[in-house]
Amino acid sequence: MPGVAYLLHKGHSIVSRFECCRMPSQDEVLQRIRALSPSQRGELEQALAAHGIDTLGRRGGRIADQRQAAASEAPTRAPVLSADDHSLPVLIQAQEAGEGLLDWIDGHRAWIDEALAASGGVLFRGFAVGGAAGVERCIETACGPTIDYAGVYQGIAVRRQVHGKIFTSTEFSSGLAINLHSECSFAHCWPLRICFYCSRPAVRDGRTPLADTRRVLRRVDPGIRARFEQSGVMYVRNYGIGTAPAWQDVFGTRDRGEVEQICRGIGVHAEWVGKDRLRTRSVRPAVVRHPRSGEEVWFNHVNSAHVRSNNPALADALMKEFAPEDLPRTCFYGDGTEIETATLEAIRNAYQGETIQFDWLSGDLLLLDNMLTAHGRQSYTGEREVLVGMAANVRRERPESMSDHVAVDL
Repeated sequence: MPGVAYLLHKGHSIVSRFECCRMPSQDEVLQRIRALSPSQRGELEQALAAHGIDTLGRRGGRIADQRQAAASEAPTRAPVLSADDHSLPVLIQAQEAGEGLLDWIDGHRAWIDEALAASGGVLFRGFAVGGAAGVERCIETACGPTIDYAGVYQGIAVRRQVHGKIFTSTEFSSGLAINLHSECSFAHCWPLRICFYCSRPAVRDGRTPLADTRRVLRRVDPGIRARFEQSGVMYVRNYGIGTAPAWQDVFGTRDRGEVEQICRGIGVHAEWVGKDRLRTRSVRPAVVRHPRSGEEVWFNHVNSAHVRSNNPALADALMKEFAPEDLPRTCFYGDGTEIETATLEAIRNAYQGETIQFDWLSGDLLLLDNMLTAHGRQSYTGEREVLVGMAANVRRERPESMSDHVAVDL
């Protein structure tokens, strides 16, 4: 019997105004939960937790109604479950109002590492975090020093610094979604840990979808995997064309020689096109081994960087205006061959088959293993502020290396 529907049907005090006379359907349950005020939803979550039921974990919009014992002695409540008992993320809920998250993390560092290795993500809910400064302290306590964004020269994320090395998450049009991806998988280095803090949830939608990259890899067709393992992925950027920023702004210099030196240092080939246009190319592996567990993960930006991963109308407009090699941003097989539409669709389906979503609550802090868990963003309505911080730099053996062996700077 669906747990949430059961409490609704029994006329629990939090939701008794519904005056149910029959067992509501899952769609009705979802509608009723969305209609609750934040305080009512919090009360409902507490009531459900007392019954060992969690309202958070959903796959494909369905509430998961399964129970699982805590993985260790850490004080957890109702881990978030998908339909097959795979927890992502694990939910850690404060035992009392105002409980400090920093103190909790400080006493459970080893447990957090174990949970991230097993699940790929931990969601802290109901704790006192202390704003952006508190987020940075929590990251540093759990993961080590915060680090800069490694994709500054190749990425397209627009971020605003809030405190130290805590930034706003990608300031991208609220009307468009951001596809699932692993942060900076296109770069020569990337964060092993990435943290999101919800200071203001959207009025509607704005979730951060998650997917286990180990499981995504298992869903990728063996033929597609083999092709990418053989050739890798070529990421191409054209600066100063269309809506793409000028290379002078991205690299912070007007000296071409300095740009070429920066590119060599990060394993990127710089090519000057025409009078004053820069094109960069880099070839990276699509499948990488996790530096701690040795597990293979689907770790690339094909689902996000390819021109056809964008809004279909926008993609069509760009493809009509530019030749493939002149697009502001796209990717190819590592040998420069265009990636087939059917392959892109198969990769998208692999992510969708593992996608898990939850509704943000103000004060939520989500800690992810960036290599084990891909993330994205729904479109949304209203104001939304989710902060991001990163830690534990992972680097390739050499900037231009196609090897799947990497090292972590702690």
